Amino acid sequence: MKRLLKIILPPLTAFFIFWILIKFRPLARHIGGLPDIGNETLYGLMDYFKLFTPLLFLTALLTQLLIINPLWRKILSRAHRLMHIMSFVCTITTILSAIVSYVIWDNTTGAEHLFVIFLFMAAVQAVYWLINFSVLYWIDKKEYDTPPGLQAAKQEA
Repeated sequence: MKRLLKIILPPLTAFFIFWILIKFRPLARHIGGLPDIGNETLYGLMDYFKLFTPLLFLTALLTQLLIINPLWRKILSRAHRLMHIMSFVCTITTILSAIVSYVIWDNTTGAEHLFVIFLFMAAVQAVYWLINFSVLYWIDKKEYDTPPGLQAAKQEA
């Protein structure tokens, strides 16, 4: 049950927080839809998120199952590797944010717009991973706080 919780709960929590931010954005009221998806605006990204949420959530679940949970087990077994694993996740996230930003960037808008798109994409990813790892830590708090020698002594007793 705990393993299933580690797969479903972190992406579900992150998607729920993003949904709240999109649904109840206090500064803007926008009625958009499919035509806004390709226009490189925040509203286009929000409409994309609304339309493709099931597919994005399925992708998040597969990523959680195949990549993040094995990394999290390594973090729990060897806490000294935390910074190496987090820097790996940050590097991959930054590279993918740069690639996606470049793909959706329009050359006529200038390099400054590319940088703004990149920062936005990287910020969204950083918030997602912060929520994800925070939820994993919350689920495994007892295992993470207990030193490995003490865990072995508890299991023997």
